[in-house]
Amino acid sequence: MTRGLHDYSGAPKWFRVGTTVDKSEYPQCMALSSDNNYLFVGTSGGKVYRISNLLNAKDSLSADNRSIYCVVTTDLIYSISNRPITSISVNPDDPNKVIITAGGYSASTYVYYSSNATSDSPTFTNKTGNLPKYPVYTSLFVKANPNIILLGTEFGIYSTDNIAATSPSWSADNECLGNVPVYMLTQQDFYNYGSPNYGVIYAATHGRGIFANYKYRIVSIDDFVTEENHLSVYPNPATDYINIDNKMGNNPFTISIYNMNGQLVYVKLISDNSNSTIQIPVSTLNSGTYIISCQGNNKMYSSKFVKE
Repeated sequence: MTRGLHDYSGAPKWFRVGTTVDKSEYPQCMALSSDNNYLFVGTSGGKVYRISNLLNAKDSLSADNRSIYCVVTTDLIYSISNRPITSISVNPDDPNKVIITAGGYSASTYVYYSSNATSDSPTFTNKTGNLPKYPVYTSLFVKANPNIILLGTEFGIYSTDNIAATSPSWSADNECLGNVPVYMLTQQDFYNYGSPNYGVIYAATHGRGIFANYKYRIVSIDDFVTEENHLSVYPNPATDYINIDNKMGNNPFTISIYNMNGQLVYVKLISDNSNSTIQIPVSTLNSGTYIISCQGNNKMYSSKFVKE
């Protein structure tokens, strides 16, 4: 590890914080806890290591495991025989909750979950459930709701909304994607005011490129609905439709509607529109409060409305 990645005054100093028990295997995947104190490492030989106390690893004396003053500890916390660990994911809200996935064919278990990964004696339980018995290459806790897990598998993306269930129910989530291997899933979890992709999930596939999923995009009411960028919406509450004032003129823009979980429930591109008002159907939405936003030409306008 290094603490000098963004220090451009010189070359960063790297410290060896851990080693594997078996020298013939190599680290294949890693995941860092959101507090930066724990690093979980999966190997080609099926072992899972936990490297702890990274917050107190400041220099070569305290960080490098060849130093007698090293404060970092490395523990073997789980192993699977003769199969590689393909991914590790850590719950962004709780470093105790960790998902690991495994590769290989003709096996019966591919997904394992721990709710005590930072304890002295962590336990992992099988969460494969009804998942097709093929390699799982990548995993992801959804930031807005870490009970939801996404998996990239040999045949596309699978998801469950309750990883804590004894035997989770997994369903294919491959709209527009197809049954192709998905080797990487990542979520844009860094918030920047006005960023249009906070919470967007990206999937890297074999042969079909990279896909973006806006279903779990995170929206903050306070960030987007202000007096300066307020959008007029009527009627409000609404039943069948809403009208919005067109503040974009003839410039192309996108209309998006989000529920209070930050999930995108409606999107439409307006490529050429000179009308002063635009009507949007909302009859199919569930009752509740929603955020509507219009984005384009480096501008954004937003408002809340209630669907009865």
